[in-house]
Amino acid sequence: MIGWLALTCAILFNTAGNFFIKHFSLTTTVQSPLSYLNPWFILGIAFFGVNVFFYSRALKDIPLVVAYPILIGISVSLVAIFAGFFLKERFSSAHLAGIALVIVGVSCLAWAEWRS
Repeated sequence: MIGWLALTCAILFNTAGNFFIKHFSLTTTVQSPLSYLNPWFILGIAFFGVNVFFYSRALKDIPLVVAYPILIGISVSLVAIFAGFFLKERFSSAHLAGIALVIVGVSCLAWAEWRS
């Protein structure tokens, strides 16, 4: 149970990290390496780091072949949905179909692992 909670936290921190980096890219003109000392960029990197901490804990209880597709599949899906909703990025029925396919694919991988 702790593994699944850790994986859920990893997904949330991964998704948040992407939004901090996106905010940085929208609000900052990179003129030198010092531009990356921006708080939004640092927060994004920090959230990715926390993601790795929780993900490594999840791998103690969940097989890699299950954990990684779930982490990436759900993170990509959440980023697409939230980017459409909060950032007003394009979100079409093709995006929705892609998210559905990702969920089906991840479910197939998890089912195959648990079946064996």
